[in-house]
Amino acid sequence: MKVLFLSALLVVLVLFPSVSFAQDSDEIVVTGLGHHSSDKKLIGDLFQVVEQQPEFVGGTKAMYKYLSENLQYPEDAYYKNIQGKVYVNFVVTKTGEIANAGILLGVDSLLDAEALRVVKGMPAWEPGKQRGEPQNVKMTLPIKFAIKQPETTAEISDTVVQDVEVFQQVEEPPMFPGGDKMLMNFLSLNIRYPHEAQESRIQGRVYVKFVVRYDGTITNVSIAKSVHPILDAEALRVVSAMPLWIPGRQRGKSVNVSYMLPINFVMM
Repeated sequence: MKVLFLSALLVVLVLFPSVSFAQDSDEIVVTGLGHHSSDKKLIGDLFQVVEQQPEFVGGTKAMYKYLSENLQYPEDAYYKNIQGKVYVNFVVTKTGEIANAGILLGVDSLLDAEALRVVKGMPAWEPGKQRGEPQNVKMTLPIKFAIKQPETTAEISDTVVQDVEVFQQVEEPPMFPGGDKMLMNFLSLNIRYPHEAQESRIQGRVYVKFVVRYDGTITNVSIAKSVHPILDAEALRVVSAMPLWIPGRQRGKSVNVSYMLPINFVMM
């Protein structure tokens, strides 16, 4: 089981809202929406995590519907029985447009190309916001291609539970998108030291245990080592709200992996 230790700086940063968490200043190439053919360029901060994450217009169900209606299983991939999950990285710009779409974790050039085509053609999203201002935000979307007889389907990974083994250790551990640094940034942006705990000077390290499923979702969130119910509740809230992870892999396949995360609450 992988244990990631976070420094005491984590919660201290939360208590000082003037700290900036912009990651990079990149040139963003906008792919154009729908059938728009012209591209444009814009400059701006590029965030991995923001206070208000970007959202497909209409929510997750609307995004599922869009993908199911637009994804087409490549004919050559079908006849060659090529299946798997493609992870697509892209940027939702300040105006909600889709930019810089690329493959984070591919399966095959045929499936990768189809996943990219559909993501690039997505309509405008509701942009992410940091301190009330729209920002350019990096996103990761897993798209699962599975052959079912007698039909073929291509769909986004959903919340269907797969009753398989939960691994304690794997060859490739699960990872928060962007790595440990981005995980710390996410926690720093989202953890709120409870006021009651501050007044009572309650502090300590809460250990949260959870499972990163084969599709990157977070389940089975629980307290492995408690400090106080107030801090425990805040740690559970933030971990439960984490975005999709890159799942762990064993012998080349995505699997369910148990993970423990210590979150240190410190009064300064």
